[in-house]
Amino acid sequence: MEAICILVSLVAHTKRRLYQIDVKNAFFNKLIQKEVYVEQPPGFESNTFPYHVIKLNKALYVLKQAP
Repeated sequence: MEAICILVSLVAHTKRRLYQIDVKNAFFNKLIQKEVYVEQPPGFESNTFPYHVIKLNKALYVLKQAP
């Protein structure tokens, strides 16, 4: 918290602009560059296609490939 106060006061003193972005949500909603397939989640299995997999279009929170 102290570092944030110092940063804000430094920006105000030098009359610069300070921007804030939500990096966490931007990262987890990013489109995936590679093809990623996952099993059907428990409780959401399809009765019509029980052995099909799902192709992901966006990154997911707690995805093993995520850094």
